[in-house]
Amino acid sequence: MCLSAAFLVAGCGKNPDTAVQPSSPLESFQQIIGPCTEALAEPKPDRVWQPESGAHWMRAVYSPYSIKYDVKRTDSLVSPVVGFLEISSQTVLITRDSETEVRSASIDKPEVRDMLMTDIYVISVALQNGTWKLQSITSASQNSAGGGITTSPSPIDEQALLRAIPSSAACVPQG
Repeated sequence: MCLSAAFLVAGCGKNPDTAVQPSSPLESFQQIIGPCTEALAEPKPDRVWQPESGAHWMRAVYSPYSIKYDVKRTDSLVSPVVGFLEISSQTVLITRDSETEVRSASIDKPEVRDMLMTDIYVISVALQNGTWKLQSITSASQNSAGGGITTSPSPIDEQALLRAIPSSAACVPQG
C-alpha cells in the first residue's frame, strides 16, 4: 500500500502486490519518521537584521531540529494505534550595537545570549485501516526573557506548522 509519494520509503511506484508492507505499526510509522528526519536535517541559516528602529542589530541562531516519536496501542476499534511526533528547536537571539558585534558574538557563552526560545510542535496521528491519518497538531514555546515565559500547548492547523517550519510537510501524513 502506498501511503503517499512523500511518505513511503519503500514500495511506492511498484505493483501493490510486490510493494514492501510494514510488519508492525512502528515500522509503518517509521515510513513517516524517515522522510521527516531527512527533510528537517538541513540546518536553518543564521539571520542577521537591523530592526526598523535602527537602534541596534539582531542575530537569530537556530539549533538543528530535534525529533522524538512514540507509537502506542489504544482500546479504540477505529484507531487501534496512535503515533506522536515531536519536533523541537531552539533559537538564540543576540542584540548588539553594530552588525560586526552581533555577527562576532559567540553563542557558546550563556551571558552573551539575550534570549533563548524553544519551540515545540507535536503532530498526533492515528492508524486507521492501514493508513496514518492526521489527528491534531499542537504548538508550545518557552523563552528565557521576562522570567521564562511558557505557552501551553495550543492547537494549530497544518498551514500554521508549514509557515513555522516550511520543510515539515514531510512530517504530516496526507491520507
